[in-house]
Amino acid sequence: SDVCSSDLGYSDGVYGNLTIGANGLLLFEGTDTLKVYGNWKRIGAFDQNSQGTVQFDGGNQSISPTNFYNLSVSGTGTKIISGDITVRNKFQVLSGIFNDAGDTVYLGGDLYVGGEYRGSGNLFIGANPSISSLSFSGNGTFNFGGVRIEAGKTFSDNGKVVSVTKNWNRLGTYNATGTVLFSGSTTQTIFSNSNFYNLILGKNSDVISSGSLTIDNNFIVDKIGRAHV
Repeated sequence: SDVCSSDLGYSDGVYGNLTIGANGLLLFEGTDTLKVYGNWKRIGAFDQNSQGTVQFDGGNQSISPTNFYNLSVSGTGTKIISGDITVRNKFQVLSGIFNDAGDTVYLGGDLYVGGEYRGSGNLFIGANPSISSLSFSGNGTFNFGGVRIEAGKTFSDNGKVVSVTKNWNRLGTYNATGTVLFSGSTTQTIFSNSNFYNLILGKNSDVISSGSLTIDNNFIVDKIGRAHV
């Protein structure tokens, strides 16, 4: 069933699809968790102006463009977005797969991945003006299309292995202790002056750097990968 409601509390869960119609307004004013087991379709307004969490806990689910505060995905299957989303605070992929489907995720806070983040679009790190330091955590799979670290932000990878198939743009500060693997099938660009701890150019990758590179540990060019520095 399609549901549009307001003033939801911690005990509420939507077991079908949640649709916010063109003239609808869904207010989520608590600090608790709203669990959704079906698809999320937002046409009207969603106002999550507190510190609550929307958690997608079903099987395969679709999520339309929305500005979330905390976002969590769990359960089985794949959670796929159908347009750009913003997560102003914490984003957790507890289990299953989150798929950005080529769209952009604007990340305001930390990212935890216990399942798989399957990205082919862009991840912009540092979308919340009030949060200056962000980090990755979890033992899942971090696969992205393009990555941009916003100016004035400090990002720490906490030793994770991050795969990138598009471009890399470091405008802020990158505390690098992990590995960045460039694994795209078309030309990828590292914009600006960039630093890495471990940098790997994967098989068939073709990477161009538009600035200087600082690599604190290992630099590996795998098989027929190419670097233009």
